[in-house]
Amino acid sequence: MASDPVPVRRLWRPALLLAAPAIVVLATLVALHVLDAGYAFVAALAAALAAMVIARIVLRDVGLLRGYAETMAASPETRLPRLALPGTFQPVAVAIRRLGRATRGAQGESGAGDPALDILPEPLILLDHDRRLLRANAAARELVGAAAVGRDLAAVLRNPVLLDAVDSVLQGTEATAEAEFAFHVPVERHFSARIARLADAGPGRPALVIALYELTAVKRTEQMRTDFIANASHELRTPISVLLGCVQTLRGSARDDPQAQIEFLGLMEVQAMRMSRLVDDLLSLSRIELNEHTTPSGDAEIGAIINQVVDALSMKARERKMTIETDIPRDLPKVPGDKDDLIKVFQNLIDNAVKYGAEGSTVRVRARQAHDGIPPSLAGVRSCLSIAIEDHGEGIAPEHIPRLTERFYRVDTARSRQLGGTGLGLAIVKHVLNRHHGALTVDSTPGKGSVFKVFLPLGGTAAEPARLPPPAASPGPESTD
Repeated sequence: MASDPVPVRRLWRPALLLAAPAIVVLATLVALHVLDAGYAFVAALAAALAAMVIARIVLRDVGLLRGYAETMAASPETRLPRLALPGTFQPVAVAIRRLGRATRGAQGESGAGDPALDILPEPLILLDHDRRLLRANAAARELVGAAAVGRDLAAVLRNPVLLDAVDSVLQGTEATAEAEFAFHVPVERHFSARIARLADAGPGRPALVIALYELTAVKRTEQMRTDFIANASHELRTPISVLLGCVQTLRGSARDDPQAQIEFLGLMEVQAMRMSRLVDDLLSLSRIELNEHTTPSGDAEIGAIINQVVDALSMKARERKMTIETDIPRDLPKVPGDKDDLIKVFQNLIDNAVKYGAEGSTVRVRARQAHDGIPPSLAGVRSCLSIAIEDHGEGIAPEHIPRLTERFYRVDTARSRQLGGTGLGLAIVKHVLNRHHGALTVDSTPGKGSVFKVFLPLGGTAAEPARLPPPAASPGPESTD
């Protein structure tokens, strides 16, 4: 390691201090007439020059040590400097190296970045004996913030259950502990924490580790299952009650009343068909969910699928004095997909447009190959088919949009049931599009109508798209099955 020459102006003071004892001795000898003054001057000058050489060597080594210490702050692997007086200053250089590496190690433990821990997908937090947060990996810093390092855990994760579990481990009551807690803002998130004491933890070093596991998806799935059972039971209870009432009436007061029998048989047929549709939709949804994680292996021609659906719904549209117009280019490319599943997608969307559109209006179905305007949920998709189903209905308030694809969710329950809806149509659409790595967006203006737009990737993706989120939208769509 090189060092700049020591300026002469920096040498005279240390040289004077080094030569001072010799000069005092020479002056004393001259005063006692033991040594001639001329010889004494020459000897004093020689002592001063020797002192300057020694001072220069010492100051150069000190400068090298200072530069080494400054370099160690940036690079702990810096080589030791070559010193003129290694016996004197080499131990100092070694001590600087040990101190620098220890300091960097402590900073790594109390700071934010350790690549080995940052690659872990789950949050990991290290605490000291005083419950201060010493270290957090990338996932934990995203959860609690980088500024949380150095603060008490109570100021970072304000949850009594978690803090009690941490205190029990720190106080030696238990070696490990587990706790479940939740954040309710800005969005509700559930976590399970496993806390364990670290052995041989010295002062200022990690004494306890907290591993966090997110349970939000599990909790939501449990809630969805509970809601599903409750909703399915409710949906079946009404038609079953009607059927039982009709049977009891036909066996009793209407036994000999032909007109009443006709009315009750018609009512029973309606309710039986309603249960049949509900069971069919439940079975379809169950099958689709079972295969949701299996990518379709075939190709589907969207134009033929849409034309097939439109032909099947044309009579229903005529009953409401509506028309269904299609705009589908002949050269539209095929998409990787399952034909039967995609038929269900457009069957539900076009059927909804016919049911909830204004009587006498027109439903328009347009298909295009899109290279831009692709939803953010399809990150990495370079090209896809965009199929828009536009109706002129009442529209839906914006607050309903995120829940449109939930099972049994209806904007207008009475109207949906009156029109034969099961509340599962858009849930089926969501799961089919999840399987096809597609997306659904909704653009609606209350009082004017809605546009449900399906995006289906054509392949050539840079990365597999994310799971289908709730429908994206501008202002509100309309009632849903």
